[in-house]
Amino acid sequence: MEQKMNPDEIIRALRCCGNTDTKRPDCEHCPANGYMCVKRMLEGAADLLESQQSRIAELEGITFWAQNRYLKEQLADLEAELLQKTNEADGMRSNWYKSAESYQQKCRDMAELEAQLAASRHRERAAVEDMKRIVDAVRGEHGGEICCFACAYDADTSITDSGAHANELRKKVEIAEVLWGDRAAQAGEGGQDG
Repeated sequence: MEQKMNPDEIIRALRCCGNTDTKRPDCEHCPANGYMCVKRMLEGAADLLESQQSRIAELEGITFWAQNRYLKEQLADLEAELLQKTNEADGMRSNWYKSAESYQQKCRDMAELEAQLAASRHRERAAVEDMKRIVDAVRGEHGGEICCFACAYDADTSITDSGAHANELRKKVEIAEVLWGDRAAQAGEGGQDG
């Protein structure tokens, strides 16, 4: 029984048989030298090639599955990152919608307040016009004379010796008279009861 050649011996034997320097086989240094050496060398080479092809196919399968597993892991990481970014975007979108709704509500409130202010100003102008018509009508009845205390008070725009407007001084005097008059009346009532 012949012993099988190892891969190194097969490679050396192939190189010896295909000696390119001399164009003749170098049987002297060939590990397969002997009876039917070429047959043993070719069978060993064929076995070695088949073994290596099988190993290559096995490694390619392992590599394919390893790459496939790696790609699946990368895909899972990307999907997780995409989900996180989507959730962040949804949160930002939700906050934006809330802010937009709040802004719109504030705009509606502001428009309502402006409308109320405009209506109030309109009522104020109407009241002033009504007062002017009333004053003009009362003055017309009295022949242009001052018709009441308010008209007399408002009509006096002279300045006193102290530099104050006469109508301000008159107002203070009248308030004092009213207060002293009320106190005198109360004292008189109190004295009558007692």
